[in-house]
Amino acid sequence: MKNIMFVLTLAVLAQHAQALDSGWQGISDPDVIASGFIHNLHSLPKEGAMTYDPRAWSGYWWPSREGGINLRWNSYNRDGFSYRSPTKKELLKASAEELATLSPSEKFDVAMGRYTYPLRKTVAQSVNPNASDWDGICHGWAPASVNHDEPEIMTVKNADGIQVTFGSSDMKALLSYGYATQIDNEGTRYAGLRCNYGSWTGGANECDQDLNAGAFHIILTNELGVYHRGFVADLDRYAQIWNQPIAAYRIRSLSKTRRLSAGAAQSAVKELTVKVKVFYVNESDPSMKPVLGTIEQTFDAVDYEYTLELDSSDNIVGGKWLSEKRPDFVWTKARIQKFTGPLAGLEKLFKDRQ
Repeated sequence: MKNIMFVLTLAVLAQHAQALDSGWQGISDPDVIASGFIHNLHSLPKEGAMTYDPRAWSGYWWPSREGGINLRWNSYNRDGFSYRSPTKKELLKASAEELATLSPSEKFDVAMGRYTYPLRKTVAQSVNPNASDWDGICHGWAPASVNHDEPEIMTVKNADGIQVTFGSSDMKALLSYGYATQIDNEGTRYAGLRCNYGSWTGGANECDQDLNAGAFHIILTNELGVYHRGFVADLDRYAQIWNQPIAAYRIRSLSKTRRLSAGAAQSAVKELTVKVKVFYVNESDPSMKPVLGTIEQTFDAVDYEYTLELDSSDNIVGGKWLSEKRPDFVWTKARIQKFTGPLAGLEKLFKDRQ
């Protein structure tokens, strides 16, 4: 699935990462995500969830090979590349049904009274019909789903009197593209590094512990258990990127181990084994209506197992992954207050409850 532009700040932050043979260092420090996190194991909830309604909505990753948000998903001739956008004269004569078949990018351009279609042209520069199926903008959908209410159907009349109806997925597409293209702005924080290898080359040893398990536990239980905030994780630990909104967790078991593992943090005096189930939002096909509360809204779960290293005060000071499955990196993105470039003015078209 996904991701066209994840060079990002990771390349810069990677310069400060160090080998994680004890505790966590550099990019894996929980303070990279937020300061003030609770580290004491007994003060952290054993389950937690983000405030759902009306957020944590399923969405589409708008694959590059389908044309991204240039895809006319609501048309009988589903196309993202070869169509011609209507002129102003044609738009003035078009029926509501015909206008409803335009792509999300076209609809926004028309709503803004831009009949040269600058957004569609910008999107066209970054999509490719020969791209991999995972290549898209999940890195825009995931933080948009965490930060914004699910869009409703809405109709916008531009200055020339042309009325354009945006389906829920049209607005989701625009929000997702906005977050994808403004991802490197202030307010984006990562823990862990992207693994650039494939599972066939090194198996369980590849990209082994760059996201420290103890740091992950602190981020998971603080964000969802203490603050009830969602965050984003790449759930595929190898070369492909599968960004998902992380919505909830439940610790299934917590048991003490016999002895400390080799390379444990210097301040560690004991070690626990944790089994946790992490729930995340899955994708859904584009639709006119919102999906929350319907069968189109989908969640999935993944089980992780790891150790936690504790100091004499039961503060988490490190950890190591035991399960083959583990996240590649986790990240948060602050809510965008003002969209720029060809999406300038998008924030005026939707209203969140807060």
